[in-house]
Amino acid sequence: MSGSAQLDTVPARRCARVTATLGLGAAAAPLHALTGRPYRGMRRAFVGLGPVFVKFGQVVASTPALFPAGVRAEFRGLLDDLPAFDAARARQRAERALGDRLSGFDPVPVAAASLAQVHRAQVDGRPAAIKVLRPGIAAEVELDLMVLQRLAPALERTIPLTGRLRLDEVVEDFAHTLRRELDLEAEAAEMESARGFLSHLGAEEVVVPAPLGGDREVLATEWFDGFPIDSRVALRSAGLDPAPLLQTMLLRLQEMALVRRRFHGDLHAGNVLIGDDGRMAWIDWGIVSSLSAGQAVAAGRMFAGALHRDFPLVLEGLDEFGVVPARRDELADALDRALSPRLERGLASVEVSPLVRRALAVLFRHGVRVPRELVMLAKQIAYFDRYARTLVPTRRLLEDATEIFAYFLASYPELSDQLYPHAAEALALDP
Repeated sequence: MSGSAQLDTVPARRCARVTATLGLGAAAAPLHALTGRPYRGMRRAFVGLGPVFVKFGQVVASTPALFPAGVRAEFRGLLDDLPAFDAARARQRAERALGDRLSGFDPVPVAAASLAQVHRAQVDGRPAAIKVLRPGIAAEVELDLMVLQRLAPALERTIPLTGRLRLDEVVEDFAHTLRRELDLEAEAAEMESARGFLSHLGAEEVVVPAPLGGDREVLATEWFDGFPIDSRVALRSAGLDPAPLLQTMLLRLQEMALVRRRFHGDLHAGNVLIGDDGRMAWIDWGIVSSLSAGQAVAAGRMFAGALHRDFPLVLEGLDEFGVVPARRDELADALDRALSPRLERGLASVEVSPLVRRALAVLFRHGVRVPRELVMLAKQIAYFDRYARTLVPTRRLLEDATEIFAYFLASYPELSDQLYPHAAEALALDP
């Protein structure tokens, strides 16, 4: 057998195994449906198939409105953790990247995720977090992405989408994001850039740990002592009020997205750590998204238009993203019917996650190819809304929007008319 023929059998074997595993998961659906969890078998199949499928399952769980609620709820049970690989290999790889700058390497990882694991150590005598990619993970990712793309049409019959998007389109975007996560030099550069932006703002309450060295497969950063933002017990013990922390998160995300035009794309609780002094660290910059100048303006207009119930303005924003919906008047009316009943009660009563899901669902149903950047922003806001409902149940996230509008009017007068053309009216929604 020729070398190329041997290589061809590898994806064929993997494809056969994946097909069989997913088939068993789908076959279990009627049994699990009796307990109200028809997708439980599919979730278990994804876990058994390894890192790429675990990561893709997390996309299914965390993308608002793209998949049915029952699918998203089941796949939220997917945890991005695996047994740690050999610490000696991790240390050897770190030493190759950092040389004699590395010392005090702790063989017990503080985290072991699908793509990498993290060890505590010292670099140049400073406490550091050492992120090391799993051995062979790049080849494994490429193989499983190939298989996932081949099987997407069949998989869509088992894990349906709610809109007119196809699963192979979702997989294509997922592949782009996942490949970028494997380049730790790119992650280090992203962290340096974000640090520079926050320094320019004088935003000392948000910390991006400084990169300390490494290469494409190893990244050393400053160590930050903290706990996840959704830890109510730890917040209470530290005597911290979560409300201003959440407002700071929303404010800095908007500045990152609309002023810097690059933002962290995965601000789940494990990536937002709170120190006992109240400072907040945003870690793990493997997933980021960017906006052009025009897209940043468009995003601001869509947000302001939705809050002011000016749905033609929302469509103008879509136009500026390069999305030109058919039957514009029909789509504007559909957005009005879906969102106005929730917004007319005032911002103090609005729950953001259902609002975002409704808006995206309307767009998907009308065949709108919602730009990846907007979906990524929506995911971060959904995370924040979850934190708000957990930590400050008496306050709604959009109550802070009025203060954020005021901040932008004062701080960015050259942008305010472009970003929020109806800022004054929006501010008046809840006097």
